[in-house]
Amino acid sequence: MKIRRIFAVSLLSGCLTAVSLYAHHSNAVFNHEQMTILTGTVIKHDFINPHDQIHLSVDEGNGKITTWIVTGGPPAEMRRIGWRAGMFKPGEQLTVKGLAYRDGRPVMIRKIGRAHV
Repeated sequence: MKIRRIFAVSLLSGCLTAVSLYAHHSNAVFNHEQMTILTGTVIKHDFINPHDQIHLSVDEGNGKITTWIVTGGPPAEMRRIGWRAGMFKPGEQLTVKGLAYRDGRPVMIRKIGRAHV
């Protein structure tokens, strides 16, 4: 009886973990209908888990400056394609392309290129 209870709890825990991991990696929040291209000034580059992030200051053209968060893959994956911590310096101009949030928030998932974004 005790073994069945332990098995049931383990199975339930595994299922709940799998559901939460699947939900975390949903790309439904991004607009897959339109590629977004941004050019801006690097504020900082966070080469951290779970995903690296580039913070960009983007001039919207109407005198308004918006800070965008451009997210990519986990550092281990990024290292495999040649990226490293500190490769984007504050003040550097950068052009990135990817999929922006559907709701208009300045967040984008990057479409990864080999050497630079």
